[in-house]
Amino acid sequence: MEQAIVDQLLTTKLYIPKINVNLVSRPRLYERLNQGLKCKLTLISAPTGFGKSTLVTGWISEGDHSTAWLSLDEGDNDPVRFWTYLISAIQTLNREIGIEARQIVSVPQLRSNEPVAISLINDISQLAHDLVVILDDYHVIEVEQVHAGLSYLLEHQPPNLHIILITRLDPPISLARLRVHNQLIEIRAADLQFSTEEAATLFNDKMGLNLKPKHIEVLNAHTENWVVGLQLAGLSLKGQTSYDSFIQEFTGGHQFILDYLTEEVLITLPEAQRDFLLRTSILERFCSKLCQAVTGDLSSQEMLDEIRKSNLFLIPLDTQRRWFRYQHLFAEVLYALLERDHPDEITALHLKAAEWFESEGYSGEAVDHALRSGDTVQTREFFLRHWMPVLHRGEVATVLRWLDALPKDIEKADPSISLARCWALFLSWQNSAIQPYLEQANHAYERLV
Repeated sequence: MEQAIVDQLLTTKLYIPKINVNLVSRPRLYERLNQGLKCKLTLISAPTGFGKSTLVTGWISEGDHSTAWLSLDEGDNDPVRFWTYLISAIQTLNREIGIEARQIVSVPQLRSNEPVAISLINDISQLAHDLVVILDDYHVIEVEQVHAGLSYLLEHQPPNLHIILITRLDPPISLARLRVHNQLIEIRAADLQFSTEEAATLFNDKMGLNLKPKHIEVLNAHTENWVVGLQLAGLSLKGQTSYDSFIQEFTGGHQFILDYLTEEVLITLPEAQRDFLLRTSILERFCSKLCQAVTGDLSSQEMLDEIRKSNLFLIPLDTQRRWFRYQHLFAEVLYALLERDHPDEITALHLKAAEWFESEGYSGEAVDHALRSGDTVQTREFFLRHWMPVLHRGEVATVLRWLDALPKDIEKADPSISLARCWALFLSWQNSAIQPYLEQANHAYERLV
């Protein structure tokens, strides 16, 4: 079991999301993405609900690009984990790339990005074809060392490598320098807004609504061409007898969308389906077995099939349609409702998720869910089981993040946890910070004996 915990990677982070049946082809933006292949970086930056990831998956499906995809999450703020997953994403295309870089990453006490980046750059430069690396949800990255690693990669990247960043916020890297040297293509919220023609394709060709041009113009104006607002308007129109009255009342703003999802869409669902959606909203990505473990619903696969058929913002992550995630805004609405309607269940749901991930060998996800549970006793047990193997594979920043998330009184009372911090500080070259925690561990031990 311990070896599985050390080696296991969540491969769904490397899957290119599958395109939705209602995907609207966007040739004008695909051309921008094609132009970006001549540059070092394409930045797609816009708030949630603008179809950033959908745009890129549509572009991939209509092209012939050698593409590596990495869906980032909070855990990738650990530089070792970030590089490990990035290398693994590239190795889905060619197992020979990044072998040496992976060995460098596996050595404890990774102090610099440069050896890893240099090795990876050298391998990629030997390829006879172009390589596109896509980093989705880059806004979750907050650690300077990861930003610095990306900056180094961009500064020295070979001509056959192109990077696409999908993010809600501009990253703290040298965008101005890239602009000056014509090495940056930018796609922003204004570019992602649907034109009247694209909205007509969505409503009439994809959703079969047969709206008149005047209806489409009003909806575009009300939603400010916001993609998720238009999608929700289309779903809502399917149940209307009078398009005119509904369209006039549909404001389409962000708060309206949240209220409408809450008061109109979710409330009309069967209770079992609604409860399933709320309880699985704690999961960033999920399969039927994970959903079954969390909800106790033995018909989880059938439930996912029904949700998919209902077009309820469910995004498949693999070709077999085994792994999914919810559209981000939809997930936020679901979790807010879970907190409102079933706050007493959240702890148990996270612990069930933690147990499932642990049983499957995903230590990072297991401890993260334990921390989110708020159950300090269980969180302590999960941490003590997993901190050492995670530290052994070099993810020092992950262990420090877990320690910082633990309640301080738990750490003060447990010498094992204080010593874990000492090891993490030592391996991250923070020797001057160790002494207080050694003393804390000693005091805690004396109280125990």
